[in-house]
Amino acid sequence: MARRHIQQGFSLVELMVGVVIALLGSMVIFQVFGVTEGYKRSTTSGGDAQSTGMVALYTIERDARFAGAGLQDLITLGARLLAAEESGGAAVARTFPALRPVFITRDAQGPGKDQLDVLVGGPLTLPGQTDLLVANFDATQPIPAAPGLGVGSLNALVPGTLAAICQPGLDCTLREITGPGTSPNIFDVKVDPGQYTNAAGNLVTARFNPGVWPASPAPPASTWVTNYTADSDPSVGARVFALGPVPPPGQGLVAGRTYSVDANDVLNVSGDGGVTNTPIADGVVSLQAQYGIDTTPATSANPFGDGTVDVFVDPAAGTNFPNHAIFDTSSFQSIGRSWRRVLAIRIALVTRSNLQERTPVTTAVNLTLWPGRTWPVSNPNFRYRVFDTVAPIKSMVWARR
Repeated sequence: MARRHIQQGFSLVELMVGVVIALLGSMVIFQVFGVTEGYKRSTTSGGDAQSTGMVALYTIERDARFAGAGLQDLITLGARLLAAEESGGAAVARTFPALRPVFITRDAQGPGKDQLDVLVGGPLTLPGQTDLLVANFDATQPIPAAPGLGVGSLNALVPGTLAAICQPGLDCTLREITGPGTSPNIFDVKVDPGQYTNAAGNLVTARFNPGVWPASPAPPASTWVTNYTADSDPSVGARVFALGPVPPPGQGLVAGRTYSVDANDVLNVSGDGGVTNTPIADGVVSLQAQYGIDTTPATSANPFGDGTVDVFVDPAAGTNFPNHAIFDTSSFQSIGRSWRRVLAIRIALVTRSNLQERTPVTTAVNLTLWPGRTWPVSNPNFRYRVFDTVAPIKSMVWARR
């Protein structure tokens, strides 16, 4: 009987057909995967722009709402803190930020990139204060002679306390309380240079009582007014504010934050006026802000208006103060009074996705930040998001109560 041979495996034609089918299947799979991955990247990138904007705006708004805490007193509002600190046997001038809740610098880092400075607290948050009765200061003798500073009460002015002496219309000067005075008739404290024993019983050297004041900035002491009438006219008399214990070297006396967008579209925050920046969000292509001010005319009952925001205005060119006639810049004192009318700020952020698409995905030529303000789209192949909010400055609102 003849043996039958059974064929084993596949023929060459069958193998080629299988390979072609596999290749076609792979092409379809990879094409579907590529399209799906493209949608995923676009969605993820748009979501990143969304989350970046929300977090960045929340961070700025949180600080803005508490801006100016402790600065409700008209005598300090708008003033600078001038100090001379002993360093290596010589007096070094130090000027701290002006005591204003917020400050907007228009286009500080380029068009559409404003800088926002927010004063958020620090030793000035809850100052004890008293009247200045006697101060033997003049331009050539920055250290007062006995009995030192005569004050209405000692009110936390213990040795080792940093004090700010302020008068309407002038900058404030910092002094370090070194001990009680010796006058039998009034409360007085010493602000002497050299060593002294602080309230904790430690022997320390005064840092903010120089024997010779630097040439610049000049102290405003020569024009201080002595107030003998227990603050019957607070618009004239000077006061002494107790700021708390002298901080360690290198620690800020005024806690402020500066928000800005750099050339790489990174939103940074700084605690030293922009010297050292900490990135908090990328893909932020624009930060813009306006002041919200009360323009209601002053009355005897409401000297700073009715307490509601009537208009939002840009920073004025040159000064960056609110660009409105109600904000009086004719004198130092009028500027301080005018800050009482700044009750809110309007903030807008524009964020951009990280993924550049092959075709345009943003059809708008300009993005609307708020009525009357737009931002031009530079590259329509990116996706953009606009975030805006109005943050009330609570300290200025509470100051009216």
